[in-house]
Amino acid sequence: MKNKWTPFIVFTLFLLIVLGAIACRSTPPIVGYWQDVEQKNQYLEFSKDGRVIFDDGKNIITGTYELIGDNYIKVKFEGLGGAFFSLFGADTWKYQIAGDTMTLQVGGESATLKRVR
Repeated sequence: MKNKWTPFIVFTLFLLIVLGAIACRSTPPIVGYWQDVEQKNQYLEFSKDGRVIFDDGKNIITGTYELIGDNYIKVKFEGLGGAFFSLFGADTWKYQIAGDTMTLQVGGESATLKRVR
């Protein structure tokens, strides 16, 4: 005898799996290539795989980032640049994104960036 709930249970499990897969694939809004509005030669790039690149036109500093809560990221740059950020406690950033504009607060300073791509 077939259980009348079997099709419902199978459909519900399938739906949960699909929704879970979609949720895991969603891209954080911070991912992208951002240009500083005032310092037009400065760029930040956040990749989907957790890498970050800072480029000021003269120096390129690479590292990693991790989302650590609502609108906060922990950034770890490599080399001397990373040591500098850590030394001054500027390795936790607060960000806010509205459309293609991001406001960053880093070590008591604020910057506005526009998404380039």
